[in-house]
Formats: sequence, C-alpha cells, structure tokens
Amino acid sequence: MCGIIGYVGKREGGRPVQELLLDGLKKLEYRGYDSAGISVIGEDRIETVRAVGNLDALRAKLDGATITGAVLTEAQRTAMTSQIPLARAGTDRDIAAAVAFLASEEAGYITGQQINVNGGWYV
Repeated sequence: MCGIIGYVGKREGGRPVQELLLDGLKKLEYRGYDSAGISVIGEDRIETVRAVGNLDALRAKLDGATITGAVLTEAQRTAMTSQIPLARAGTDRDIAAAVAFLASEEAGYITGQQINVNGGWYV
C-alpha cells in the first residue's frame, strides 16, 4: 500500500512544495506503507516522483531536486475550472470536509476505499 497526501495552498515563505508534502507523509509513516510518492501540477504537466520502500527512499530520490508546482494565470484557472463538472476549483475546506467525514462515526463502516475529492474532474 502507498501513502498519499495532498496540499492546496500558498507556499510557506517560498518553501519547496516537496518539503511540505514530505512532512505530511512523515506523519503517516507509522502505517508501514511499502512505497511513497508525490505529484505536483507543473506549468505544462504533472510532475511525479515515486520510490519503493520507506520515506527515506523517496527523500533520497528527491535529493537535490526541486518540484515547484505552478501558479496559474487567470486564463489557465478559467480553462481548468471549465472542465470541472462542479465548475469551480477545489479548496482546502473541501478536503477538510472529506477528512472530517471519514474520521466520524458515520464513516465507521467504510474500509479500503479511494475517495475522490475532485468535483467530478479526472485527469
């Protein structure tokens, strides 16, 4: 099983995005995942780095690399959101709502599922 974490928001003081993602994965490391990876939307493609093994293997693969992600122009944002069935970009609140639900008693019978918080947009 692979640990996955996402981040939507502004970079903290220009800190590389991969460091934010790696810090989040570190908090999940106790679960014993057999691989890990990060993906970031770049200017014209999705940049992905994956590694088999623990988080140290991913850190070693990323050593010296900087994955920056992209800051979308208004035209790019409009083009992107026009493809989303809900017609808007997702927010941190959308992710938080899904996490809160999954942590609640109401989700107590849900196991081993992939939850897509994407407004119906699949890349």
